[in-house]
Amino acid sequence: MTDETEAPIIPPRKGRPPNKLKNLAVDRPPVREPIRAKPNIDLSQWENFELPEEDTNNRLHVPQDIIPDGMDYLWCTDSILGQPQPQWRAKRERMGWRPVPAERHDGMYMPKGHKGEINVDGTVLMERPLEYSIRHRQADARRANEQVRAKEQQIRGGQIDNVSLDTQHPTAIRTNKVQKGWEAIPVPKD
Repeated sequence: MTDETEAPIIPPRKGRPPNKLKNLAVDRPPVREPIRAKPNIDLSQWENFELPEEDTNNRLHVPQDIIPDGMDYLWCTDSILGQPQPQWRAKRERMGWRPVPAERHDGMYMPKGHKGEINVDGTVLMERPLEYSIRHRQADARRANEQVRAKEQQIRGGQIDNVSLDTQHPTAIRTNKVQKGWEAIPVPKD
């Protein structure tokens, strides 16, 4: 037997070869301009800047505390996809709604110093006295209840439209029942 020692076989290295020129200094002009010092910024213009307490993504949200006492606010359609809709505006104005001046909520919905009405995404913020709004809501509820009562009367009396059977027969009248139920719905806090 021979005493020959074989050198271990080293596999070739993978990857990028080492950069041997990394630390050599080259005498040439810089490729980029040096980084400029930060400019002196006067932060006094942001003194009155406040972060909102609750960040909402709803641009049309109107906080209750900015609505004047005794008034009610409503967003009214002014245009749809850039097309004016004067009939909606005229209908609201006939019902007592008037545009809220932008000066009242300066910088909230429109830029500071804007003159005229508040117009956001084709809607105009309008106001009217709260007592008129309460009267209109009561009238709407009364009309809705009258429609429900009229339909109930038709069903109970057997006066159902487009029914080919005898709706006045005692068995038909006995089975025509109207059931009502109420359940609570969550009410928003705003």
